[in-house]
Amino acid sequence: MSKHEIDIFKTGEFDLVKKYLDLVGAIVVVLDLKGNVNYINNYGANLLGYSVEQIIGKSWFDNFIPSRIRKELKDIFSKIIATNGGIKKYHYYENPILTKNGEEIVIAWNNILFESEDGRIIGTLSTGMNITEKKLIYAAKKSYEDKLSFLNYFATTLNSAKSIKEIYEHVIEGLTKTLGYEYAVILAVERNMLRIKTYRGLKPYIWEMPLNSQKGLTIKAVKTCRTIISNDTWNDKDYIEGVQGVRSELCVPIIVNDKVHGVIDVQSKKVNAFSEEDARLLEILAAHTATAISNLERQKSLEKQYQQLATLMKFSIEIIGTADVRARLQKVVEAINSLGWRRVVLSLRDENLEIRSQDDMITAGLSEEEKRFLWENRSPGTVWKERLSPAYEQYKIGQFYYLPYEDPFVRSTFAKSVLESRLSEEETWDWHPQDLLYAPLTLPDGRIVGILSIDDPVDGRRPTRYALAPLELFLTYAALAIENAQLIKQLNEAQNILKEYAADLENKVKERTKELLEAQEKLLRSQRLATIGEVAASVGHDLRNPLQVILYESFVLENIVEKIADKVDDKTLVTLKSHVQKIKEQINYMNRIVLDLQDYGRQIIIKTSKVDLNNLIMNILSTNKVPENIKVIVNIPSEFTIDADAESIKRVFTNIIINAFQAMPEGGTLTIYAEKEENKTKIYFKDTGIGIPKENLEKLFQPLFTTKAKGTGLGLAVCKRIVEAHNGTIEVESELGKGTKFIINLPVKS
Repeated sequence: MSKHEIDIFKTGEFDLVKKYLDLVGAIVVVLDLKGNVNYINNYGANLLGYSVEQIIGKSWFDNFIPSRIRKELKDIFSKIIATNGGIKKYHYYENPILTKNGEEIVIAWNNILFESEDGRIIGTLSTGMNITEKKLIYAAKKSYEDKLSFLNYFATTLNSAKSIKEIYEHVIEGLTKTLGYEYAVILAVERNMLRIKTYRGLKPYIWEMPLNSQKGLTIKAVKTCRTIISNDTWNDKDYIEGVQGVRSELCVPIIVNDKVHGVIDVQSKKVNAFSEEDARLLEILAAHTATAISNLERQKSLEKQYQQLATLMKFSIEIIGTADVRARLQKVVEAINSLGWRRVVLSLRDENLEIRSQDDMITAGLSEEEKRFLWENRSPGTVWKERLSPAYEQYKIGQFYYLPYEDPFVRSTFAKSVLESRLSEEETWDWHPQDLLYAPLTLPDGRIVGILSIDDPVDGRRPTRYALAPLELFLTYAALAIENAQLIKQLNEAQNILKEYAADLENKVKERTKELLEAQEKLLRSQRLATIGEVAASVGHDLRNPLQVILYESFVLENIVEKIADKVDDKTLVTLKSHVQKIKEQINYMNRIVLDLQDYGRQIIIKTSKVDLNNLIMNILSTNKVPENIKVIVNIPSEFTIDADAESIKRVFTNIIINAFQAMPEGGTLTIYAEKEENKTKIYFKDTGIGIPKENLEKLFQPLFTTKAKGTGLGLAVCKRIVEAHNGTIEVESELGKGTKFIINLPVKS
């Protein structure tokens, strides 16, 4: 490059251009063919931290380019120089330059080639803009977007966790390995303490803090339910040093069902380490964590309630089938004990709420010493009347009374008469070992026949209306069990009196005693059937609401699975759908039980009309899957009608058809045919199944009799009642190994 061509940048001809370039912040550099600086403007020199004179003549690449890319840029420069095309040839690229203090600044360059008068390339003119901040902003935005993308994907991982501990471990790994926080801690609220559950990085030397503490950033996050950022902890009056050398701390509460479950806490040894973007990321993570915890708790709650309902069903049937007074009441307390309460006390009460003898106190989970303490320190009926009065209304949860020990009134009133708990506060969650929970056992007419007291919950949690729902369902059954047990006791006493008379009037009373015994047996059978009907109606009614809730939740879960189908892998999706299907199958099974119970417990009212038998049978077969190894033959004349209530008789036919399928596990044939005989219609259901033993045929239509592993024994009993409500009869013929035939006889209306 000639001296004139270089000096032109130093003359007034380009002053206006140079001023403009300095004003807009552009760096201008002229290099010769060797890469030495022949010209640089003031802005460029200042940007590098030198004067213009200090830069002119120096090698641009050896002095102002980072060593790691020096060779690469020299190669690029050589290629540019070797390019033909003259002054109109432009080249664009981006690279960092090295300032005097060692800082790197990213420049976007536009390069123009210079030619001599004879057409030779003699150097380059490079004009550059500082894009360092733009690059940093782009990198930060890209990093934030990547982290957001990770969090959305991470929600699936959290929701697949099988325990709270597993959720904590996933979160701590996500914080450190993916989001890049060096020091992270997960804390959980347990009773009145905030405890560390897991951490990464610096080891804490404070592992728990009381929630009533006046200091602590994590405590502040719990109390305010807000995100707390401190970028200079040494000057923060709320900061408590739990890890040595921390200068910045970010705390985000995990809020589950409107309550703070715990805190996500990240820390740094740098001042001003956390930004609002960090806070937003952790708030999103906390929300995903809360959702995963809530889903896990809901799943466990549903499983627990299902198990409780199944247990209550089992014990209800056992209680009805137990004649001994004390054995019946013992079944009641054992049922409640099995639902997660370590100690259960059921005390029988007279009309004044007095307990007459120690035998009227039935317990589960208590030692002999504890039983003796309760008897010796029992409260009189007048005290219990007050405890069940409106004065204690504030402590009611449904039918139960929950008295927390933290209440000053409870502490002062019940301090001496309460049985000491076996649990310590460390073994519970938010239930205090001296909390009280009791409920009256009330008959439908309002009479109180007993008091139920329970404590020491296995899960260590305070009771909620939702958690107590299965127990509330059982209170009425317990009251009826007591009433029926007392009636049985009175009946037994009457028997003893009759036996005393029989000693003196043996000959005369023999016949009378036989009649009385028959009457007694009939009374017991009648009472048992009446109780079955009453309990069946109650159970059917009370199970309907929780069943609807479970059904609704299953639909919600199914919709959620469909919505996330494209966000999870096939294996996970299949697993999720499988779990949903299993839940729906169990709901259908429970619903069938409820229908049996309701049908048996309520009065059957029919409204007959002409029903096309062929259409009815085909409808049943289309809505109930026929096993592949079973052939169904329907041999009914066309336009064959019966006089029946369509829905009721459909229930009967469906039950018989399903029983036939179940009786042919290895396959077979079910033949359905009908005929009219004088003033009645006969419908036959004949299978080639395993048959029914002769000793079971007479019991087949009795309530609660079943030979199936799963079943209430009410299906055929309900069928018999429906057929009899039509003024018809149901018969059965069977032979082991050859099959069974059900015959239903219905009257024909003229």
